Amino acid sequence: MDTWLDSDRVCSFEEAADFLNLSVSKLNQLVEAGKIPSSDPEGKLLACDVLRYSRELEIQIEYALQELSRLGQELQGDDDPEEDPVISHRQAAHILRISPLQLSRLVEAGEIPMPGHGRMKFAMKDLREFNERRDETIDLRYSLSRDYEEDEE
Repeated sequence: MDTWLDSDRVCSFEEAADFLNLSVSKLNQLVEAGKIPSSDPEGKLLACDVLRYSRELEIQIEYALQELSRLGQELQGDDDPEEDPVISHRQAAHILRISPLQLSRLVEAGEIPMPGHGRMKFAMKDLREFNERRDETIDLRYSLSRDYEEDEE
């Protein structure tokens, strides 16, 4: 079974762009800038390189969000660290790197709660918790695929 977690899986630019929620031209710019390696002259990428870039981007986004939250609290003179910023549906989808429709489906499935701050608003802590659960799932799948590969050898 071929999955994104297979270390030798190759994918097209279109597949990688869909996975990263980017246009093919933006993905091309990232490859040309050396942010995602590509040594294949036919325009193929290693899925593990695409995943690595995605994870690095998520870490940068999380850091930026924490910094924005900290700066917002400083500006407001808010000493309550439990107060979590609330963001829009579109911002939440962007942060999670999914489409707004996918986010709506996750809400309907009860995977991500919406606080009572109005229609389609999300607390940052809920998005962080969802990302952590998603990361744990990815790590588990990666670990299981590695175990499976070792058993095959």
